[in-house]
Amino acid sequence: MLTVNLSVVLGCDRTWMFRAWDQSGLIGATDAELDEALRAALEAGTAEPLDISTGYTFTFVVRKSDTDRAPALLEKATTIVGTYSATVASNTQRIVVALVDTDLPQWDGTDGVKPDIYRYALKRTTDAAEEVFARGDLKLLPSPAR
Repeated sequence: MLTVNLSVVLGCDRTWMFRAWDQSGLIGATDAELDEALRAALEAGTAEPLDISTGYTFTFVVRKSDTDRAPALLEKATTIVGTYSATVASNTQRIVVALVDTDLPQWDGTDGVKPDIYRYALKRTTDAAEEVFARGDLKLLPSPAR
């Protein structure tokens, strides 16, 4: 799992593209240790792409906190684009999260959501193979006055 912080201006569209990395050979007892091991492999040039062309579905989920049990503020299906290659430089495969302003709740505070820092997770949602591929802070920025 990789920890990456994101931001979006309220009322605007935003697209993020994530790479999928093979984490099967990484050693770590906690999410933080796996994150550190993946970052070390990326820096050393030993990280290997993961082929997600078949058998993978992902959802982008936003909550108030990692431990929040209330319904998610947002659950967004993703798309997979590009062509897989085991060679990092040639691998164009990406997980695409494309948010449009209508995907989001009424970010004006009337529904309890306002500019603040929330938590997101990019989750593999394939039956019997669910796991978090990336997560971090999602900073919602106020839209500029018009």
